[in-house]
Amino acid sequence: MALSRLNIDYEAKTISELYKLLKSALIEEQIEKKNNSRKLTSIYEELSRRGRLDLYEDAVNSALSESMRIRELMEGAVVRNFRRFDAETKFDLVEKLERKISESERNAGNTEEMRKILETLGLKEKSFICEVTGESMVDANIFEGDILIVEPRKRIRSGELVVLRFNETVLVKRYKKNNDGEFLVSENSEYPIFKIDDENKYEILGAVTTVIHKVIS
Repeated sequence: MALSRLNIDYEAKTISELYKLLKSALIEEQIEKKNNSRKLTSIYEELSRRGRLDLYEDAVNSALSESMRIRELMEGAVVRNFRRFDAETKFDLVEKLERKISESERNAGNTEEMRKILETLGLKEKSFICEVTGESMVDANIFEGDILIVEPRKRIRSGELVVLRFNETVLVKRYKKNNDGEFLVSENSEYPIFKIDDENKYEILGAVTTVIHKVIS
């Protein structure tokens, strides 16, 4: 029985379901740089067993096309700077895009097709996009120029990656809470940990749900 590490029974899936799983995994590899090699191998083997490897090639071409559309969507948004890198405090700042996901979707040439693309990445209607500056989150695989998909919400769990306004500066940090208080933690040992107290005001803008790495040409 063809089972993946996530215990998905691919033999029980219909051809249509296998195609959707395959396409989604391919887009994740292209956009989010996820390593889906085991999943892709399992689906490939199952399609081969059924004599439908033609669907694999079709899914690859379709996923590449949709990945290009997603990148064009991201690049077409207008950037508004909050504040740039602060060398003294070594904050890791973000630039918030004025155009939100929902607005980009409405302006797309094919709304239904774009909605499906966005759903593939798990994007919600009110999600927004940020571009990262700085190197304080590199150990979390967040680098200069990366795009963050952020789900707006006020309640955050300890350990989550968040975008927040801290002392009027917009940052991306890991939020941690324990018996000693609340902290904003960088994923880089060269950067300080900031404790949130009465003197340091902050507002949670949302939780990071997706990281899209910059393509270096």
